[in-house]
Parts: sequence; structure tokens; C-alpha cells
Amino acid sequence: RLAAVPARAGLQITPDLEASTFRLEGGQAGTHLVEYTVTDGRTAATGVVRVEVRGAPASDGRPVTVPHTVFVRALQAQDVDVDVLQTDFDPAGGVLVITDAVSPGDAVGVRAEVVGQRLVRISLTRPLDGPVDVAYRVSNGVAEATGVITVIEVPEPAVRQPPVATDDRVAVRVGDAVDIPVLANDEQPDGDRLRLDPVLVDPLPEGAGLLVASEDRLRYLAPDRTGDYTAVYRAVAPDGQWATATLTVSVREADVATNAAP
Repeated sequence: RLAAVPARAGLQITPDLEASTFRLEGGQAGTHLVEYTVTDGRTAATGVVRVEVRGAPASDGRPVTVPHTVFVRALQAQDVDVDVLQTDFDPAGGVLVITDAVSPGDAVGVRAEVVGQRLVRISLTRPLDGPVDVAYRVSNGVAEATGVITVIEVPEPAVRQPPVATDDRVAVRVGDAVDIPVLANDEQPDGDRLRLDPVLVDPLPEGAGLLVASEDRLRYLAPDRTGDYTAVYRAVAPDGQWATATLTVSVREADVATNAAP
């Protein structure tokens, strides 16, 4: 585990010894060598991280957008959210938000709307005659740029595939409560939206805390004792096919010495 990260001129270093990570903020351009120490509880070793801090690139202030493509099944019941800001960026390092998305119209068959200034939600209102382009705009607070999402309709599969559920693991302190989005890493290969079965396949053992299903997540209230506890949940597809996965909860004592403010 991480034991120490000494201060370094020209950098702001924020270590998190509990998570064995440290955060760097560059205050001075150039090459910086950051030393760190790790330990297994008996012996310690020192390593070095080389950090290159570069100045902000010259630009005309406009964000940069890249083309996006989304595949939508014919009149599927659920909308498709496109996270365009995963690839669009501001060369100066600023934060981007989506300010507008232009719907081609119901006559064309595609409807677009902005969700939370980060996503563009695409839905079909009729079968498409071919690929349809949806324009959207992003802003960094100083300038705007236009991006394009190409919407392509794909046919319904003749036979749907079963869901794929992936095991989950979470750590929590004694007495704390946490929401666990267990469906976030589960998927239906054909793109259908999964739902969480409100009845657990295998509940937690007695004395391991309280675990209940709430919409697409599990809510857990940890007991006043430490330990590793498991439960099994079921992810269900719209056609009734399902898959199970195991949730492992590690309950740990609160460590005041390494606890950091959010």
C-alpha cells in the first residue's frame, strides 16, 4: 500500500493513503520527478513517477467535436442516450456543456433532446429511409462548436440473446449506507434495458446488514461489525431471460487517521 508521497516544488500533491493513490495538479510547466513510498507492513520501497506538465495549447477558443454514430433498432421502446462529451473536448482544458440539439422532425423519424447538458437523447418516431444526421452544439462558456450524430436504424434481431451479469464488489464503513448501481456493469447484448428483480436470489446472511432493491440499484445499510458478505441478485431482460451475479460487500472499521473530506 502507499505509505508516503513527499511534497515537490511546482506541483500540488494530494495523497490518499487508504486508496493507494495520489492526485497531481501542475502549477509549473516542465518535467517533474515525484517520489513515493510503498510498504507491505514490514518493508518499504521507493519509486519515481515522471510527470510532464505542459502549458495550455494555443487555440481560437472553440471546442473540438468529433463525429458520432448511434445504432437504433426500429421503433424500440427505449431511447438511446449519446454521451458526446466523452470524445468532444476543449483544447484549453475547460468544461464543456451541450447547449442545443436539433431534431430533424417527426416527418424524418428522429427526435433529439438534451439531457443534463451532457447527453443527447435519440428516439425514433417512424422507420427511417436511411441514415439521419442530428446536429448539436457544445460550449465552453466562451465559444461554441457544432457536432453531428449520425443515426442508423438496424433491424430487430430474430432471436434475442440472454443478459450478461457481472459480479460487483463494494466497500463500506460500519453503520454507513450506500446505493449500489449493480446493473451499471450488466448488459443485454442486443441493447435492451435490464431491470433488477426486487427479490434477491440469495439474500445476505443474518446479521450482515440490510440489503433491498430500489429500481435499478441495491441499497445497503451496513451492520456495526466488520466482515465480507455476499448476496446474489437477478438482472431481467424485457423478454423474460435473466442472469444472476454476486454482490460482495466488505464492511470495514472507520479509519479516522486516513479519512478525507469529500
